[in-house]
Order: sequence, then structure tokens, then C-alpha cells
Amino acid sequence: KQWYQRRVRIDGFIASQLYADQTLRHTSSFLHLSAPCIYASVVEALDISFGHSFLNVGSGTGYLSTVVGNLLGPNSINHGIELRQTVVEHAYRCLEKYITTCIMFDATVLAVPTFACGNGLDLDTDYRKYDRIYVGAEVPEEYKHVFCSLLIDGGKLVMPYMGKLVCITREGERLSAEELLSVSFSPLMTKEMVAMEKEDELDGEEMMEAWDVSEAKNSEPVRIEARLRSLQALCRLQIYKLIGRENLVRVVDLPINVELQKYIVYYRETTLPSIRERPSITHLQKNLQHAATSQTQD
Repeated sequence: KQWYQRRVRIDGFIASQLYADQTLRHTSSFLHLSAPCIYASVVEALDISFGHSFLNVGSGTGYLSTVVGNLLGPNSINHGIELRQTVVEHAYRCLEKYITTCIMFDATVLAVPTFACGNGLDLDTDYRKYDRIYVGAEVPEEYKHVFCSLLIDGGKLVMPYMGKLVCITREGERLSAEELLSVSFSPLMTKEMVAMEKEDELDGEEMMEAWDVSEAKNSEPVRIEARLRSLQALCRLQIYKLIGRENLVRVVDLPINVELQKYIVYYRETTLPSIRERPSITHLQKNLQHAATSQTQD
């Protein structure tokens, strides 16, 4: 499952590179994936449980957000914020591909990620707090308090800090830190660094397009809205759980009418407008169409 996810998230690498414990960075874009050992250390340190809320600062391709989403449960908050709009769009395309084609996809456990374009330093710290937070860039001393202030009591924050991957736990007003391992991350992009990079380094229409939306969103505090499931979607999830994943793929063989079969396999998630009204398992849709045709002929 992890190999499939890494293959979908970034192009241009052979299987042995994708599976190796190394960072993958696309030379012609802003896309990159940290080494599997980093993600494993992050997930272990965050100690994620069903019902937790999660924030991924620098969500990139959305790989970690999807992995963590499978640990959160379907009704949890799973937010990501990324500086570049083109990367946000890429993350949604990868998520759509995962939901519609991956045989390991399970709607009963996944907290579908919501990705926003903006600077993590612009998040409104009074609007929402999170149980678990990951920052995917080296955090300077002067900005550490920004992300600590987003933690709820008992929350955990994992971030690169002073050359170490650290896990910070909030207990009331007290913050305790644990060093996990030595790391080397790119620095967190502050507003000043964004302005300097745009002025000194970015040229060409394609590169400029990557900055389009983030500049506008950085002008005011960023608020990532929670996407609540409809009652119909919640009921469908309960049906999924009762049937089980193994039986779900054989739903067309159940002695029920085609309309109920369609209702069971239908998947709709308002956080992904591009995949609205699309079945969760593509081959089931084909089987249902075949079954409906057969019944019509009979």
C-alpha cells in the first residue's frame, strides 16, 4: 500500500527508488517525498488514534495526510496547508486516484484530507486547535510558538527544529520536547523568504503560476473549514462497516435490487468536487451496469 502511494504521488522514479529509504525530489517541480523512515518516525511519535484532528503544514503531495487519514477514522478532521497552488491541485489529483483506483481504499476508516493553499505561518491560531500537527520544514526559533499555539491540551507536534526531528507535547501551559532523530530539512518559507524568492529566482510563466493563489491568501489569517459529512454519507459508512470490505466486492451477488446495490457502492465526498457522484470501486460500477442490463433484458 505504501509503495502504491509513493508511486502515485511523484513521477520519474523506478520501483527500486520508490521503495528505497530515501528522499524523492522532482527536479522540474516543487514536488518531493521524505524518506519512509521519516514518515514512520513521525506517525509513531504522533501516536494517532481514531477521532484525533490532524494538521499537516507543508502537505505537499498529500502522501502523509492520506496515510494518517487511514488512522484517524472517517469523521475526523484531516487538514493540510501548502504554499503553492499547483502542488495543492496535484495533491487532490493523487487523492482522487487513490480513492477511485486503489484496492486498499476503505471509506470506513479514511478521514479524507482537505488541502488549503497558503502559508502555515498565517493560520488563525484562535480559529481551530488540533490534536496532532506535523510541520514538514525546518522551523526557526522565532516561529516555534506559532505551531505550539495550534495544539490542544494533550496534543502533539512533530517538526524539524535545530537539525533534529522533535516531538512537542502540550500539557496545559507546559510544553515538553523529545528528540527523535537528526534530520536535514529545507527551511520554513516565511513571508520575507517568499518575497525574495519571487523577486530573485522565479522566472518563466510556469514558475510564476505556482505562486498565484498563495500570495492572495497570505494577506489575511488562513482558516481551513471543516467538511462535515451528510447524514446519508454517515449511514452509508455504517452499511459499509456491517457488510465488511471483503463482502463489499461481492455486493452484486446479494439478493437485493440494483438500486440498493448502487446505493451501497456509491461514494460521495464533498471535499473532492472532482470525484462527486463517482463509485468508490470502479469495477463495481461496471458489474452493476452489467447486472442492470441483464435484469432489463429478463
